[in-house]
This record gives sequence, structure tokens and C-alpha cells, in this order.
Amino acid sequence: MDEYKQYIVGLKLSSGEDIMGLNKGSYTLDKPVVIHITQEGFAMIPWVPYIKDGHFISIKSDHIVAEYEPSEPFKQSYYEQFHSKIKTPQQSGILLPGT
Repeated sequence: MDEYKQYIVGLKLSSGEDIMGLNKGSYTLDKPVVIHITQEGFAMIPWVPYIKDGHFISIKSDHIVAEYEPSEPFKQSYYEQFHSKIKTPQQSGILLPGT
């Protein structure tokens, strides 16, 4: 996972959405998720759930308000849920799809 950590990026969009994904360069994201605040904490939901596997989403830079590095617990949860073939138990405070 460590080799991917540096490529996981958070973006605040002009729509108000916070998304996170594996940055393939120039704001082209692999498996982006939108972060929702819930009563139990946070949930990561696929941003465009109907995209074909192996395809990426390019975001135009004029729609990006801010770019940030997500905290380690978010990076870890994102990677394990959306990129790892090995699933580990979720950490409390972060809800993931299917839980």
C-alpha cells in the first residue's frame, strides 16, 4: 500500500463535493469516491459507480477549488476498500460501502 499512498489525493470541487481517488496524473482519477458525512462518521461512496473497470475519470482543473492530502486513516480505508485484493476490518468512525 505504501507505494500508492503518495498518489491518493483529495479534491474539493466547485460543486461542493469532496472526492478522493488514486491520481494517475493531471487530475485523472482511478476509482474516485465522494466523501459524505453521516451521523455515524464518514462514508466513501463511488463517485461514478457505473464507470467501466480499468477506465479513469478526468476532472477539468477549472472545477477544482482545492487539492489536499487525505489523512492516513482515510487513505488506508480508501485503498483497502477500492484497490486492495485483501480486505481488512474497517476502522471505527469511517463507514464504507457494503457495511
